[in-house]
Amino acid sequence: MNHQMKNKIILFYVPCDLKKTAQNLAKKALHENLAACAQIFPVQSLYLWDNKVNDTSEFVLILKTLKSKVKPLKKLLESIHPYETPAILTTVMDVNKAYYQWMMESLENE
Repeated sequence: MNHQMKNKIILFYVPCDLKKTAQNLAKKALHENLAACAQIFPVQSLYLWDNKVNDTSEFVLILKTLKSKVKPLKKLLESIHPYETPAILTTVMDVNKAYYQWMMESLENE
């Protein structure tokens, strides 16, 4: 294992139009063993679209995964997300050893 990736996971941040959309994306990722955990929370989003400022309610889906699952998870999200231009953001996070071990056991033992 790359020493720099020890005890590191990848966090996906994915805004969705509806809670049901976020739930469906989360369940698909979990069932396909591409994420070990998901959280969904409501947010207020302000953004530019067609030269107008939009102010809408959305639900953000947070997915936790391992580096080995990033490409297939991103491909899955891009293929089924309902937005014309979905925001699929990723970042590397340090985690405690016990949580990392749980994620490894959850996602690497197929």
